Amino acid sequence: MYPGWQFRSTGEKQYDLSKGLTLQGLEYCMLEAGMSKLSSDGSRYDGFEDGSALVIKTGDQIVIVATRHTTTLAHTDCVNKYETWRRFFNSFTVKNATISQMKDDPLKRIIGVWDLAASGAATGQYVFAANGNYQLVGGVGSSSTSRDDNYEYLHIKTYAFQGDGAYSVNGNQLYLKKRGHNAEQVQYRFEQVNHGGGGWKDRLYLLKTDPTLKTMYEVCYEKM
Repeated sequence: MYPGWQFRSTGEKQYDLSKGLTLQGLEYCMLEAGMSKLSSDGSRYDGFEDGSALVIKTGDQIVIVATRHTTTLAHTDCVNKYETWRRFFNSFTVKNATISQMKDDPLKRIIGVWDLAASGAATGQYVFAANGNYQLVGGVGSSSTSRDDNYEYLHIKTYAFQGDGAYSVNGNQLYLKKRGHNAEQVQYRFEQVNHGGGGWKDRLYLLKTDPTLKTMYEVCYEKM
């Protein structure tokens, strides 16, 4: 897809490989990486770009979307601004597509500590406890973990964690009910990411609206 280009970095920063379901419910896999290109004689670098290859499965066919940014600034700006790449990704649909069924229980998958990975307009860390309470930025009291074939779960005892309020899930909507406030409704989606071959991590994306600017932004968190 990108002949003559090579990875610009090594290790965990070499590439990000992610997979999950689009909001339409289609399976996808995406490879993102910084790239460099040598001159024809190999004596110097002739260019730097950031690129990605997105593959979406729809029945027996696939959809391929390729993106390229000629400067690091253009790439960062496009990824961080919701109205560019993120809006395109969340709004992309395929007509007459066969929709995959969600295999995981979101109420189980969301349990744990989520650290900020990438953001347009937010900071912090979310804690979602097994007792239905959550907290944004804060410590965790008495807790333990357990694993199944796919995930590690954080279990926080009811008496040890009250957090900021309660949370619930309905479809692709997450409701955050802070004590003394109306419930905040945000769109969410899960993803798994692999940084340069270092193993798979769970990601959680929250689509929010800035109350002052009235603009949308999407925040990405990775499970610790």
